Amino acid sequence: MFQAFVPVHPSIHRLLSGPLAVAAVVALSVPSTALADRVAVVIGVGSYGKLDPSLALPDASVRARELARALQQSAGYDQVLPLTDALATRSAIRDLLLENLPAQLGSDDSLLVYFVGHGVGGDFGEPYLLPYDVDPADLQGTAIGVEELGGALRNSLQVGSLVMVTDAVHDMRLDDLVLMGPNAKSWPEAASEFFSLSACSPKQLPGSTPFGAQFTDGISGAADADTSGTVSASELYRYVLDRMGASGVKAYPAESGSYNPELVVAEVTKGPADFAPPPEPTPSGKPRRVAGIVLASVGLGVTGSGAAMYFDGRQIFEDASKPNADQDLKARYARDQRWAPVLIGVGAASMVTGGVMVVLPSPTGVSVGLSFDF
Repeated sequence: MFQAFVPVHPSIHRLLSGPLAVAAVVALSVPSTALADRVAVVIGVGSYGKLDPSLALPDASVRARELARALQQSAGYDQVLPLTDALATRSAIRDLLLENLPAQLGSDDSLLVYFVGHGVGGDFGEPYLLPYDVDPADLQGTAIGVEELGGALRNSLQVGSLVMVTDAVHDMRLDDLVLMGPNAKSWPEAASEFFSLSACSPKQLPGSTPFGAQFTDGISGAADADTSGTVSASELYRYVLDRMGASGVKAYPAESGSYNPELVVAEVTKGPADFAPPPEPTPSGKPRRVAGIVLASVGLGVTGSGAAMYFDGRQIFEDASKPNADQDLKARYARDQRWAPVLIGVGAASMVTGGVMVVLPSPTGVSVGLSFDF
């Protein structure tokens, strides 16, 4: 069981003198009474101390922090240890994974390691992860070799299961090197039950992918397809694979390792329904109702004018029919005869049309009665 306190590496102690102090203490300290059996290390490197600023990945540390919160709040992880940006040095990562955690974790425990940042060497079979303090002049000496790290984890960790997740392939260049880090198939078997997942497959070089957000949702419960309250390795992989396919990104995640597909990677309190997109808003019927009322009102006025003309014509009919009738009276009678039917017809049509618009306000259904509800 994971117990007591995860010691902070001396290189991190030197950082505890400014704004990073609170963040580092919260991120790396574990209450002395804690007993944990599901632990995560979340590494996000968005900026690099010795690389050109144009190679920054602004979303990396943000995604890492979002995942760290989700793992503890929604995925049933007892302890989540984030290392972001300046905290994610080579020595800090190695010491945490190869010294501190092996002393605390046992065969009943599960460990998840998530890395988002740059990597190199995946395109020629020697992949490395790039920590914050990587030196481009000495990549082999300052980066973290996947083969070496995987072997060291297998020799030092005695966990029940190890989940390794990497998002380390980005369409950028460091001098002559394409920043193509490891994919899931790059890792050696680092534990007796080892599940490796990556944001893209071998030889793929996407500009950016929604992998981080989809992985966070999936492990938080969206991938719990059978609503069992747990997310298995196969459910998580299938969820991310399906979502990335639906997003239109020209990349798809890869998985590897010797693991039981039913390996539980999260114990969740949410399910797929909690992550479903909100329903499309129902179009408001109010504009149509208002237009119908206005049209019916105008039609009523026009019908009234036509009726007035009709009765006026009836009233002067005999006088206007006499041979010696006043010419103005004859013109008035002729006008009434000509326009009264037109006005009555147009007005009646307007009232009927406006009434229909009020009574049937929704294009998707029928609402009987006058209503101004949205």
